[in-house]
Parts: sequence; structure tokens; C-alpha cells
Amino acid sequence: MTNDIHDELQEQDVDIGTPPAARKWLVRYAWIAVISFLAIFLLSFSLRLLVPSWAPDEVGGLDGCVLTIQGSPAVGTVKVGNKTKKIPSDDGCFFFKSLQPGNHQVSIETANGVQMEQTVEIVSGEAVSLGLITVP
Repeated sequence: MTNDIHDELQEQDVDIGTPPAARKWLVRYAWIAVISFLAIFLLSFSLRLLVPSWAPDEVGGLDGCVLTIQGSPAVGTVKVGNKTKKIPSDDGCFFFKSLQPGNHQVSIETANGVQMEQTVEIVSGEAVSLGLITVP
């Protein structure tokens, strides 16, 4: 009986469902959508793995200028932990741009042998300034 109704509907050219070509198109794009979603999900998951949870905190900076009593730039070195910078003779200013947050010992030694030490707290995401440091 159902076959008779089906045959009658086909003879009358009544739409009895999605044509096979359209079904293939729907299936194809459904698979593309599923694969795209999975690719985006896997990519976002793998990016999380690239940034470990133990990654260090944001770093901080330190700057200052070393001048002689006469006001001219002092030549020498500044050391913070295991990082050392030469004090340039043109302006006497130095800058450390990537120091871990926390307390650090800052050592300044000029070319004429003057040594100074100071403990400085480096703050995450900020540049701490020592300002003008005058040496004899």
C-alpha cells in the first residue's frame, strides 16, 4: 500500500524529499563544518599547551643616571643580579628592561673606582627609576 502511494506521488511529480544531489551537498558541508570546528578546538587547545602555567610573571625595568659631583656623566658599569650594563659616557643613563619582580642588589662601579650598592624592589610591569645618582 505505501509503495502504491509513493509511486502515485512520483507520477504526479510531487516532491517526496530532498534530491540525492542536494543531500550530498548537505552532507559534504556538514562534514566541513564538523572538521572546521574540531580544527579550531584543537588549535586553541594546543596554544594553551604552548604557554605553560609556570611561565614567569611579567617582568619589570630599572633605570637611572649616574653623574659626577661636577654634573658630568660618570663612566662605569651597573650590575643587577647577573646582568651588567656599561654606563654610557654621553649621558650616564642606564636601563634594564627585563628584570624579574622582587628585590635585587644594584651595584654601581665607576671608572675611577667608586662603588655603590643599593637594594631595589622591581615591580611587575613597571620601570623603577633610581633617578640621578651622584658619585664623587
